[in-house]
Amino acid sequence: MPGISKLLRVAAVVALVLSLPTVTAGAAVRGNGNGSGNGNGQNKDKDKGDKGNGNGNGSAPAQTPVIPAAPPVVPAPAPSVPPGQAKKEQAAATKTAPGQAKKNPATSGDTTPGQSGGSADGSAAPVPAAPLIPVAAPAPPVLGKSMAVAPVDGKVLVRLPSSGGYVSLADAGSVPNGSVVDARRGTLTLKTALDASGRVQTAKVRGAVFEVRQSATGNGTTDLVLRGGRPASCAPAGSSAAGRVAAVSTKKAKPGALWARDSNGRFRTRGRNSVATVRGTRWSTRETCAGTVTRVMQGAVDVRDLRTGRIVSVRAGHAYLARGAR
Repeated sequence: MPGISKLLRVAAVVALVLSLPTVTAGAAVRGNGNGSGNGNGQNKDKDKGDKGNGNGNGSAPAQTPVIPAAPPVVPAPAPSVPPGQAKKEQAAATKTAPGQAKKNPATSGDTTPGQSGGSADGSAAPVPAAPLIPVAAPAPPVLGKSMAVAPVDGKVLVRLPSSGGYVSLADAGSVPNGSVVDARRGTLTLKTALDASGRVQTAKVRGAVFEVRQSATGNGTTDLVLRGGRPASCAPAGSSAAGRVAAVSTKKAKPGALWARDSNGRFRTRGRNSVATVRGTRWSTRETCAGTVTRVMQGAVDVRDLRTGRIVSVRAGHAYLARGAR
């Protein structure tokens, strides 16, 4: 029957086509992944004697081996620290060894040796001394600003306010207000202005260390301020020994007193316990263990007691003791 034969041939072709993937896959598995398959099918048609051949070749591409992904790395959990222990461990790590804290600032800071921070070995940096300033050339005194000085005999030293020490007064010169004079071994003349019109006054001074002061509004009054204070050998204030020294001191002036003489000038001497204003006289002022003693050799002196506030007029041949605090 011709219809049945045709159907058989179609079924054979379909079966052959369907079998090709299976054969190809099997060949790909063997060897190096390449495979070939041949299939022959012969169907004899009883009526026509036709022969059918089917060939199938399959070639599979090389397969890349699949490497499994590495498992993710999970960090190990940090060890638990008891509350408060972290601060203690940090403090222990930064703790400074005994004695190290005092050494480090001098050696590890930014300050270089010779500056205010100290030297590399930790010692204090030396402070440069102020230069010595000599006495200026002679010039007319200016009220409240400058005075004229000149040596008379012995050795007189002068220290200017901005000078690093004393210099010798070898010749006449001019010094600024506030200069300190050491006349313990010499005598000098001191000339100051009475007013702005050019009038001057002169005093001769010796015997002590004093500072020269003058106010520009003080009517020309010049203060000679004793320096040095109470003698170092004095007994404690208020003792009976201090009283005996006071009684002896009023009888006769001793070395160390500030001796001065002027001619109708306006000078004052200032001690620790009194201020003596002179009226054309010759007088001395001395610090003792009991207080400040003012002695008058010529003329009269008004002494103001700083402790009591009294003003006492002292005439020639007399002395006044302004006692210190007991």
